[in-house]
Amino acid sequence: EYIRINTSNPPGHEKQAADFLRGVLEREGFEVTVWEPAPGKANLLARLAGTGRKRPMILLHHMDVVPAARAFWSVDPFAGEIKDGYVWGRGAIDTKGLGTAELVALLTLKRQGIKLDRDIILLATADEEIGGVLGAGDVTRHHVEALRNAEFVLNEGGNITTDASGRTQYYGVLTAEKAPFWLEVIARGTPGHGSI
Repeated sequence: EYIRINTSNPPGHEKQAADFLRGVLEREGFEVTVWEPAPGKANLLARLAGTGRKRPMILLHHMDVVPAARAFWSVDPFAGEIKDGYVWGRGAIDTKGLGTAELVALLTLKRQGIKLDRDIILLATADEEIGGVLGAGDVTRHHVEALRNAEFVLNEGGNITTDASGRTQYYGVLTAEKAPFWLEVIARGTPGHGSI
C-alpha cells in the first residue's frame, strides 16, 4: 500500500504518504505529529515511550521517491506488486521498504508490550530526493526539540548481499554519508581517459 502512493519528487505529495502512515499508527494507539512545511509536503513523527534510562533512538526514512519512467519497468512502478518473491515498485528499496520495516518494528514492540530502556522515534521525512530542505532540513530547523537528546539515528545505506542459495555473503554498515573527505592523489605513469 505504501508503494502505491506516488510520491515521485518533484512534486512529492508526501502528505499523502504521511496520512497513510498516520492512519496505521493512530489505529495502533500512537500519538502522531505531522508538520507541513509547504502544500503537499509533510514530515511525520511518532514515539514509542521507553523507560528513559537511555537516550532515544530515531528510525528515519524518507517518503519521497525519484520519478519512474514506466517504459523502463517490467511492472507498474506504483502497483506494489509481489513477483518472484520480491516486492516490486518505486520506493521498495529507497526507502519505503525501510520505512515499512521500521513501522513493523515499532508496531511489534507496542503490540508485544516490550518496554525498552529508550524511546523509539519513527521519523518519516519529505523531500530527500531533491535536497531535503523541506524534509529533514525543516525538521532540524523548526522541530528539533522533538528529537532533542536522541543518541543515534538508524537510516538507509547499509545492505546485505546473499548468494543464489540465500546465504549471506556480506553485511554492509554505513556510518556516515555525504560528508566531505578531502585528499590529494598524485599519480605517475601514462595518462588515460578521465573515466578510467
